[in-house]
Amino acid sequence: MSEIVPMENGAEFGRPSLEVISTVAEREDCPPAELRPPLYSVVDPETLDRLCGSPGGGQHGLDGSMSFTYCGYDVTVASDGTVSVE
Repeated sequence: MSEIVPMENGAEFGRPSLEVISTVAEREDCPPAELRPPLYSVVDPETLDRLCGSPGGGQHGLDGSMSFTYCGYDVTVASDGTVSVE
């Protein structure tokens, strides 16, 4: 089952990494701090935030999307502020 959500929790800070953690934790029905492995062992959260944190790409942002596998889910973070978890 795929879920695409607008970036909410991390949006005010421009932090897609926080939205990924929040969305996956919700799917796993556990607190974000209990996710294993931690996000940083799969993808560098600072790089993810820098590349996908500016809607429309911006100077350092990504104009498109970035995909990776986290906690058994295929995660796609788009530059328009959406996180897809499948």
